[in-house]
Amino acid sequence: MQLNEDTSNSMTTYSSMAGFYTVEYPENWRISCEGNIVNIFPPEANGAVTISAFHGIGASLNESIGQLFKNYQAVSPPHPVSRNNWNGLQAEYLQQVDEGFRYWVVIGAIYRKTLVLITANDTKTDMTSQRHIYESILYSLVLTDPEEF
Repeated sequence: MQLNEDTSNSMTTYSSMAGFYTVEYPENWRISCEGNIVNIFPPEANGAVTISAFHGIGASLNESIGQLFKNYQAVSPPHPVSRNNWNGLQAEYLQQVDEGFRYWVVIGAIYRKTLVLITANDTKTDMTSQRHIYESILYSLVLTDPEEF
């Protein structure tokens, strides 16, 4: 997948229906929503950014990420990350699939009682060449707590 370098300059904003977060993504990418799960696909949909939001925090981020990715090979174990108004954990994993490997960048972010799991995944090769675009989406995440309003 080769994305046009200009796509990173033409961003648009998605706001969650429940008001939990906003995220910026390239205008020519496609969005799909199913319940509280949002997928953002590049034009040549080999990869995706997936976002799940929850209100009222239960399990720890480390436990949640570990459980969800327990069958994947850890490239980088969960480590602290802070962006915009949230704190969380970021980890990276490899998933073996029929055609090779998929590379996952995983962030669990918390702001007050809002928890968001945001991931980017693509083939290992495409993730390497397009990582800057995926990271611009992941790191644009801004969380809100609906109880504030």
